[in-house]
Amino acid sequence: ARAAREAGLGRFVHVSSVAALASSTAPGETIDDSFAASPETPYGRSKLEGDRAVLDLATDGFAVVVMRPPALFGPGAKGWFPAFMRAARLGLPLPLGAIANRRSLAFVGNVADALVNAATGTSVPSGAYVVCDSAPLSSGEFYDRLCRAHGHRGRVWCLPPSLAKGLARIVLADRAASLVGNAAFDGSRFIARSGWAPPFTLDQAMTITATGRPC
Repeated sequence: ARAAREAGLGRFVHVSSVAALASSTAPGETIDDSFAASPETPYGRSKLEGDRAVLDLATDGFAVVVMRPPALFGPGAKGWFPAFMRAARLGLPLPLGAIANRRSLAFVGNVADALVNAATGTSVPSGAYVVCDSAPLSSGEFYDRLCRAHGHRGRVWCLPPSLAKGLARIVLADRAASLVGNAAFDGSRFIARSGWAPPFTLDQAMTITATGRPC
């Protein structure tokens, strides 16, 4: 960012993460840009320190835009997602229907488009922005849509939430919270400031993720 400013560029976009604000939310809570950052992990704290360092370089002639997406999905996504994809491809039933969590997940193609908007537009002032492309979904809703993209229906079953979460912990260990916990974020401020609209709907994003091919 310092080199970009010294080279005379007028805008710098830094890709961060919602983890700079928080890695999880309370049931029913949705975090937006007004939330007082309280990162819960070394990863989140490092992200917040990086965000503050680049934002300190902003001047009237040098805009610094920090983009904070949630967990991304799409072809090649990591973490718990490959196991989720394999299950959806096979049409395996998962007992997620009774887990009423809310998670923000964003399609990588939409986030890439938002980054281009932030880099090439001039309407977004310096600051840090949550970037989301859809409303939060429960893990069951997300899996159901992914199964439908693979041509399977009715693959989300209901078990008592405590039992379903216990099974998730057995299968996913410390990654279980990333699947059955709450992490809901609101990116409406960036949309309002930039006029950006996601080029892919959620169903289109699911199809691309399932097939690896554009719609």
